[in-house]
Amino acid sequence: MSGRRPDPLLRESPPGPRTRFPAPAALFGAPAILPPRHGSSGDSAFLSIVLEEFDRNAFEIALLPHVALACKRALACTCYALRERLTPHLRAATLSVLRDDAVWSNALFVARLPGLSDLRVEGETSLPSMDLARYRRLEALKVGALSTPAALFFGAAIAASNARLRLSDGNAIRNIAALRSSPSPDKAEPNASDADRAALLGALASNQHEIFSALDALSYASGALGHDREVVRAAVREDGTALEYASSELRADKSIVMDAVRTGATGAWPGAWLGLASEALRGDSEVVLAAGTRYVARALSYATDAVKEDRAVVLVAVRMDGMALRYAAGSIKGDREVVLEAVRQSGQALQYATGSLRADRAVAFEAVRQDGDALRWAGAVIKADKDVALAAVRKEGRTLEFVAEALQADREVVLAAVDQAQARAQATFRSTLALIASAGATGTVLSASATLRAHLRQVLLYARDRLFEDDAFVLAAHEHAKAIWTTPANDLQDMRERLRLLKELV
Repeated sequence: MSGRRPDPLLRESPPGPRTRFPAPAALFGAPAILPPRHGSSGDSAFLSIVLEEFDRNAFEIALLPHVALACKRALACTCYALRERLTPHLRAATLSVLRDDAVWSNALFVARLPGLSDLRVEGETSLPSMDLARYRRLEALKVGALSTPAALFFGAAIAASNARLRLSDGNAIRNIAALRSSPSPDKAEPNASDADRAALLGALASNQHEIFSALDALSYASGALGHDREVVRAAVREDGTALEYASSELRADKSIVMDAVRTGATGAWPGAWLGLASEALRGDSEVVLAAGTRYVARALSYATDAVKEDRAVVLVAVRMDGMALRYAAGSIKGDREVVLEAVRQSGQALQYATGSLRADRAVAFEAVRQDGDALRWAGAVIKADKDVALAAVRKEGRTLEFVAEALQADREVVLAAVDQAQARAQATFRSTLALIASAGATGTVLSASATLRAHLRQVLLYARDRLFEDDAFVLAAHEHAKAIWTTPANDLQDMRERLRLLKELV
């Protein structure tokens, strides 16, 4: 990662109204969920392959059209190498978005693109290409037959204009400047369509009053909707986080909250619904555990202390998601049985165990068997245990980084890591080719040798220099790596120098 400051345009959007409509469903979904380990060493091999092997045209044609806008923005913020490719794409005069990109944070982003002149929304037939430079100059605009996703982006794109906006019924007219300047703009008409509400909500993108951080379609459309049981129930069944806009009475209604729990959340903060429920329901173990495998960890984070201290509840939770151990009470994190169940489900849960259990050989062994990378959280004595180290590198070769220094010079351990890296490279190569094929790209833009090189680099980086003087190690390691080079090695010394060069290139 680079130490440079992110482009201000690519930073996370400031507080603003979040779009949560009871319908259509397209406005509920998060456009993309990044891998949990995004930005860690676990993703560097894939990123290096993308950067090394995709030429610019293939990158832009085969991958970018299929990547959600939020994902592109996140990668541009967190990975300097990708930022160099993504920033020109995101700041180009023409921007194409997917229908599922129609969420409030993306609308804010579009509103802050001064150079954007042509916006295209996937599947939009009424206005397939929006000439924004022209629209921003006009004094009168209309929603017309725009789809709801297109209307959200349309409203955001014209948020800085002084135009009058005619709604889809052809009669109601709203002043964009008034929406921008008023701390309390008029609500949408009761008979306004979803597209009207989306356009008006999008037009609030330039409103600087922080009051709008608590607004949503439920409240913006009608102040009474948050008290309407059936409207709220329909909304939370689409997205649990819509509970935020329900009345305090409905937040204490177990049937409403359970509907939210079972739905979970498709937005950026899964499980946040429980933090909005009444204290009594946050202390109800049935409600907490109803979140299921995907959301139980976040749900436990919002539970009352009594639930977090309940061993039986936590034990059930970690069996669904080991990472729920993070939110358990301190005393539970030192319970060997609970921790063992947690690391069997997710090796990374080892980081939340007490120090004594992170130094427990049996616990650490279970953790690295599930996820070799979990070795990073083990105690120093465990990292020096050869059997544990072997189990870890056989699961994830890059874990060689975390074994004790003496084992980084152990032939058996390092060769086990090299062997796993070769196997992972082959799997990565096949899956990446499948990705390219599914994107409809033609031609070969990826080579097996480059994939292998990227994976072996990350292992050899942590192999101790003295190991390269071991002839048996050099012969075995070169056998794994020989596909990288186009010409065969001349002799043992040539093999040695090639491996050292591969290490130094990291």
